[in-house]
Amino acid sequence: MSNVLVISPTPTYPQLSGNRKRIHEMLTVLQNRGCRIHFRLLNIGNSPSLEAPDCLAAMSAQWDSFEIVPADLASQSLAIKARRRILKSNLYRKPAQCGLRLPLQFRLDDLCCDNFVEYTAEQCRKQTIDAVLVEYVYLSRVLEAVPGNIIKVLDTHDVFADRHQRLIRGGVQPSFFTTTPAEETRGLSRADVVIAIQEHEREYFARNLNGSAEVITVSHTEPHRFLPTRVGPVKTVGLLGSDNDINLASVRQFCEDVRGRGALSTIKILVGGTVCARLVDVPENVELLGIVESLEDFYKSIDMFINPMITGTGLKIKTVESLSYGIPLLSTATGTEGIDVEQKFHHFPRISDLLDHLCDLVVCGTSLEPYADASRSCFNRYTHKVHSQMSDLAERFAKLDSASCISPIV
Repeated sequence: MSNVLVISPTPTYPQLSGNRKRIHEMLTVLQNRGCRIHFRLLNIGNSPSLEAPDCLAAMSAQWDSFEIVPADLASQSLAIKARRRILKSNLYRKPAQCGLRLPLQFRLDDLCCDNFVEYTAEQCRKQTIDAVLVEYVYLSRVLEAVPGNIIKVLDTHDVFADRHQRLIRGGVQPSFFTTTPAEETRGLSRADVVIAIQEHEREYFARNLNGSAEVITVSHTEPHRFLPTRVGPVKTVGLLGSDNDINLASVRQFCEDVRGRGALSTIKILVGGTVCARLVDVPENVELLGIVESLEDFYKSIDMFINPMITGTGLKIKTVESLSYGIPLLSTATGTEGIDVEQKFHHFPRISDLLDHLCDLVVCGTSLEPYADASRSCFNRYTHKVHSQMSDLAERFAKLDSASCISPIV
């Protein structure tokens, strides 16, 4: 039984966003295949919400061992602190939003405090560890503290090189982390194995690494839970999103474009998720649900799911989730990137094209049965591929079992 030390800035409870669901699902697969998962949550911003008693109790129950590590922000250099303040200031963001390519970006290790590295080294000294799995390239510096006999794995989630430029082109205010291609590649090269969440990103990382690390694809999967097919016309559509800036900009744009289309005033639009807290002045037929306690009940209440993503990298977990329920889906191309879709209504170039199609469905009273069939077919193809990826990953970790006696981590 191999011991896997997981270093993550993202909790696995509550699962209110796609990245949390993805991490939980992948680690659960490894755990079910015989790996002992030792989850270490690095609280980069020292957020009190991550240390809520119910969250800590839930994550302690999920994994073989769990600890939360606060950030030692006081130890960071003045240069790092100044860079963070500038990048988050309106003085920097406003000209960037106008399309100017500004030279300042995060350095690769700006978010990784010294105590995170020291903590990882201590964990590797104290206990027998077979592999260290790090979530996100901006924490890759902790891999430098890992002894050479331990396998180093980096789960990327996204491409962070020039991420702010992609957001600006998509009309989204740059936020969180972005760095240069050279810095990102330097971080990836610290690992023995790099995990990309979709094939296009695997190819990109592999080109840049040029053989210095093995790059594999492991996407995200969801349980098969098809709901009974609704064959009638569309009367209610649903959207879901966490409160990140990309989701906010996408849902705002969707709602704004809905206003000018009289045909859509006759349908109900349900919006769920933490993004609702940041939405104001929505059309009268838009109902903000807030946090959705039961996803099954949400999907049962709608005829069609909409993913209006306008930009972003990685894999859109909400798309995979909707397909797992067999719900009819309309999506922009960004919303289904990384998923092998065959239907035009699964990859519209723009939100306006998506809404044109939705208007036609409403006006014509089109049956949604073919759309449900397309979702089910797409999900079956996708999960077959991902299950193979997950099995390969689990086999890799299973082979890491030390010949020596493995002492439990406490």
